[in-house]
Amino acid sequence: MRVSGESLKDRMWIREAVLRRQIEDVIDTVNRLWPELFDKNPFIYFQLRQLQMLELIRNRRLEEALIFAQSYLADPVAKRLSEHPQLLSEMQNTMALLAFDDPSQSIYGRLLGPQHAELVAGALNRAILRHIEASGDDLEGADEGRASTAANLSSYSGSSSTLPRLTKMMAMLLHFKDLAQLELPPELASL
Repeated sequence: MRVSGESLKDRMWIREAVLRRQIEDVIDTVNRLWPELFDKNPFIYFQLRQLQMLELIRNRRLEEALIFAQSYLADPVAKRLSEHPQLLSEMQNTMALLAFDDPSQSIYGRLLGPQHAELVAGALNRAILRHIEASGDDLEGADEGRASTAANLSSYSGSSSTLPRLTKMMAMLLHFKDLAQLELPPELASL
């Protein structure tokens, strides 16, 4: 595969921007340089938006995180669930962080660390390289980066007392469009 110096420079900038959590800039740049990339790699797009939500959670802006999830994550998850079932578990893991007083010390705390952002940056870089190699053709093997990243990101399989609450929260996010009009049941209002 031949990759131009310009592409390398762009990809290095994108990687650093992901690590700095400048996700809007990353999405704008990728859309400008490779307009079809996110259409062909919806899991990468989800992961970038997930990083934005994780940043809100890390900064304890929980109400904003819920609104962000409803605005940017709920519809894409619902629409793509049949073709990308790992989206639901990723969304549940992210939403689980809202249930903890100190999310960074929870079983999902690794999502808030720099290693998670590095995984996403690496997956995005691989998707860009495949896109460049395909020169706009359909990407064969586009699932490789998504699958390997999903395997690294979703490792919790045990049961938890927070799981029923998370399932209810996910259902609410997927079914309600306006969180401001939503009356939460008592068990969720305390979150």
